[in-house]
Amino acid sequence: MNGGFLAGLDVELSRGLNVVIGPRGSGKTTLLELIRHALGIEHADEAEAKRQRKAITHLLGAGEVVLDVEDEHSSYHLVVDAQGNGRSGELSTAALALGQNELERIASNSASRLNLIDLRAVVSAAPPSLELAGRLTRDLARVRQDAEQAREQASRRALLEADRTALADQERELLIDSSADLGERRELLRALEAELLAVSGHAEASERTTSRIADAFALAQRLQAAIGAVPSRENGVAVAAEVEPRVSSLLRLGEELVSGISELESALNLVRRDLLDEQNRLRLKAAPVRAELETAERGLGQITARLRNIDAELAEVARLEAALLELQASASELVSERSQLLDEYENWQEGLFEARRAVAQAVSEDLESRVVVSVDHLADSTKFRDLLIELLQGSGLQYRALADSMARSLLPRQLLSYVENNDLVGLSEATNVGTDRATRVLAALQNEESVSSLAEATLDDRVDFRLIDGAIQKSVEDLSTGQKCAVTLPIVLTEGSRILILDQPEDHLDNAYLVKNIITSLMMREERGAQTVVATHNANIPVLASAEVVLSLESDGTRGFVVNRGSFESQPIVDTITGLMEGGRDAFLRRAEFYAEHEVESN
Repeated sequence: MNGGFLAGLDVELSRGLNVVIGPRGSGKTTLLELIRHALGIEHADEAEAKRQRKAITHLLGAGEVVLDVEDEHSSYHLVVDAQGNGRSGELSTAALALGQNELERIASNSASRLNLIDLRAVVSAAPPSLELAGRLTRDLARVRQDAEQAREQASRRALLEADRTALADQERELLIDSSADLGERRELLRALEAELLAVSGHAEASERTTSRIADAFALAQRLQAAIGAVPSRENGVAVAAEVEPRVSSLLRLGEELVSGISELESALNLVRRDLLDEQNRLRLKAAPVRAELETAERGLGQITARLRNIDAELAEVARLEAALLELQASASELVSERSQLLDEYENWQEGLFEARRAVAQAVSEDLESRVVVSVDHLADSTKFRDLLIELLQGSGLQYRALADSMARSLLPRQLLSYVENNDLVGLSEATNVGTDRATRVLAALQNEESVSSLAEATLDDRVDFRLIDGAIQKSVEDLSTGQKCAVTLPIVLTEGSRILILDQPEDHLDNAYLVKNIITSLMMREERGAQTVVATHNANIPVLASAEVVLSLESDGTRGFVVNRGSFESQPIVDTITGLMEGGRDAFLRRAEFYAEHEVESN
């Protein structure tokens, strides 16, 4: 240790069992927490993690932890400051560290129990990104909304065609008695208006395209600004050497992109201007012909104008029908892509469950029916319920009880299907909720943000630690504090490969249980070649577990230091254990004499 409360401390730990002893305030917990800090093992509880970071800053100050870690395949030399700079990310899962009261917290928290199993559950593939599923769902909601609007507007076709037929009949009646010249003028007007209709359609399409290009231009400018804002020099020479050339290259590409979009926008504006000029020319050319027909045959010009408007609307309907087909095809592609992604995630979940179940079975077998570890697949709906509570706020429903019921009755993907398909009957039957409430649930969830959140929602497996008491298995959630620790610590000790760091694991455990169960497990870890570091006040741990290294710490009030290091059998360590942990040789002999006099029987 360079600096801080343990400044100058320099110790080597054995591959097997290492026990740290000493009076209170000598630095036992500090030593373990600094090792934990250097390895990057965070506390599961955020409040505790925050408190511990503050404590590390106080204990280490401007100093550093120098830690050498090695195994058969690799070695690491770490120099870690109070902020955690200098850690190796690969080592954060190489050890399991449990401070005081963390055993009880693990036992009492479903997510912590699951994390303990996951440290040993090996799943080769990374989970598919549900964030992508959320984006696809948001895009799908927009496409379906556009499709519904297009469908509503396109439904006018039958009415428009009926109106056009009636107007065309009126036009024919007016033209029956007209002169040949008038008929020719009518055909001229019809041709001009057909041409005008086509040009107007092109102008409207170019306007929509121009709007999208303007959006792309703004996006390209924002992207270019974001790339330009990437810092490099402040991160040091090595980072700058990597970042600056790449940022410069990206900025050049960004400039080319912005320039290209700008040129496209300018070219399209010229096309739009030509189309608008052509529109005006055709209108000017058609106006006198229309006026001539109106003068020659009263009402004919008005009918012609109405026919022109209907033809324009029918052309728009045709465009909407074509757009609707494209939107439906796009929706099908999005549904297919999302389904494939969700299927992949579900398959990954199945693989993870099997890995967790295998770990649970192996742990249960190691503990020889003293404790059973069980894993229930997708049984923890806590996060899903919390999401539903958030999404249903403001719906006017008693959303907490409803969210709890829905989370227990439905899978997130199942609810997503009901919402997207507006399946009132399906939702009502699956949740046993009345149709009125189901209608309001669907209304509350039928928006982009809600369906996107549902697509990303998941259920977790639930892990339970069960204490075997005769013929009864007691869930860890029903146990006392001492029983929770008695169940959880043996499970932790079945870990056979990782470094294990334990701070006073004997708390809440009686000596009989400690000797019968915990000591045996510590010795089994040593047989497997697993390293264990334990801080304790209980003499049974270093003596009965045959600790290879015992570190005896003391403090002068301002600094902690090692006064003795050796095996549990070395005389200085024997003297320290006897004096510190047994109350002195005289107290130890008096207890031995007491037991001998009363002929204590072993169980």
